[in-house]
Amino acid sequence: MIKRLMKKEEIIIREIESKDLGGAMRLSTEQGWNQTETDWKLIIENKLNACLLAEYHGEIIGTTAAMNYSNDVAWINMVLVDKKYRGHGISKILLDGIFKKLQHCKSIKLDATSEGQRVYKQYDFIDEYSITRMTCNSLKNISPRGDALTEPVQAKDISEIIAYDKLVFGADRTGLIESLVKTYPHKAWMLKQNNSVAGFVLGRDGRKYNQIGPVMASSAADAEILITKLLSDSENKPMVADVLNDKIELISWLSNLGFTQQRHFVRMYQHNNPFPGNIDKQYLICGPEFG
Repeated sequence: MIKRLMKKEEIIIREIESKDLGGAMRLSTEQGWNQTETDWKLIIENKLNACLLAEYHGEIIGTTAAMNYSNDVAWINMVLVDKKYRGHGISKILLDGIFKKLQHCKSIKLDATSEGQRVYKQYDFIDEYSITRMTCNSLKNISPRGDALTEPVQAKDISEIIAYDKLVFGADRTGLIESLVKTYPHKAWMLKQNNSVAGFVLGRDGRKYNQIGPVMASSAADAEILITKLLSDSENKPMVADVLNDKIELISWLSNLGFTQQRHFVRMYQHNNPFPGNIDKQYLICGPEFG
């Protein structure tokens, strides 16, 4: 009935504002996604980011956003349409609008589901690599590993963490890294070698699962040490980790801890990929919404 009655000319496309937080959160929650209000605020409140919504008769029925990583990489996220209003091309309208806002960015990237992958290929997106989502509902009896090697990330370390992340991820994510460290300091750990950062793990609370990531490290062994440190403070909590598929050793280790594979994402870029980063040192992403 809604599909027959809906008039496209009555759909309003506008920028997302702080006052729209509740409506945006409703969409991601109804979809079963893991984002919290804190995640949405990080996306909406940064004026450099591009954020659009679709409104119909005063109701928010769709969203699309993009993180702006120093005008080098724009990261598409939060592409949502209310189930009642699907089939009207709303996501296309939103994506067309967001791409126009990102013309100044040198690269546009995203992590797509298999369904989204088909859509983004229509926008000339190209597959880069695959990611596996793994979850565990309750971790228990995590054995300490390399505790003497890990250090908590402190305010004085943030600039070095940002520099290391830029090297591995491929673009400057200052706002994201600062927010994660300051909001969740108990989930921020690093390894040092010769007084320089040689790896780090960050994490954040989620609506359903606490997210581990990003994890950047020089080896799988170092990645496991960092993840173990974060997990040791997260016993009996549901956890999610998005692992690069080429990190077979880490996937096996997480499986032995009780994590199970849930779904897959495909990292994609539009037209070209001038900021690929260093894939060898990237173990867990920050989640598909942040890369």
